[in-house]
Amino acid sequence: MIIEKLFNFNSEVAIVTGGASGIGKEFSIVLADAGAKVAVADLNLEGVLKTCEEINKNGGTSIPIEVDVTDKKSVIKMAENVVAEFNQITILANVAGIGSPSPLLEMTLDKFNKVVQVSLNGTFLCSQAIIPYMLEAGRGKIINIGSTAAWTSAVEHPGSHNYSAAKAGILALTRTMALEFAKNNINVNSISPGFIKTPLMKKSLENKEKVNNMLRHIPLNRVGNPSDLSGAFLFLASKASDYVTGHDLLVDGGYRLR
Repeated sequence: MIIEKLFNFNSEVAIVTGGASGIGKEFSIVLADAGAKVAVADLNLEGVLKTCEEINKNGGTSIPIEVDVTDKKSVIKMAENVVAEFNQITILANVAGIGSPSPLLEMTLDKFNKVVQVSLNGTFLCSQAIIPYMLEAGRGKIINIGSTAAWTSAVEHPGSHNYSAAKAGILALTRTMALEFAKNNINVNSISPGFIKTPLMKKSLENKEKVNNMLRHIPLNRVGNPSDLSGAFLFLASKASDYVTGHDLLVDGGYRLR
């Protein structure tokens, strides 16, 4: 009975950005499986439609949303469409992000800005557009996706200056939002994954030397799957984390222990 109460998502409405693939797709499916109504949002509409098809085929409830998280008007429209469909928004998972590594002296400002705009600015814009609806609902859970790259330099991925800076910004934004909206019953937390098998990691995971180097730094001795993040995510999205805010939860196989 206690477990059912803590992890009952039947009255929740969630938006998951980056829902076309990888971690965002995993979170969308897990939330729907737990009973939430889910708006799967991404710039990749084809991928979003596939995620929704999988959810709805298995008895879940989801709608596809095409969104550019770097565009304020697009984000506002996303929020309005979800409320028009489901009447409220109580969970936001800011997953959308990209990477584009390059040695510092070769990195252009455009390349630096692009990663920051999607990962950091996108998290800001989505939160800014959706928090007013959480205020109306009287509650909310925001889960942002950070990275171990925000905590330590990854020797396996030299040149991730833009990515690391954006993810560090997300952790700082998580803390400041958590402080501002604690009085409004809105919890804001983040998850910092380690090396996870996602489309962003595809090229690196095809390189045996890089993989072996990764494994030398991961005590659990394996690269993670998106499903390895599901438990942490459900905890932070559920009533079980009502007294947790401003926290960054590392899910990295022990990477930071080395």
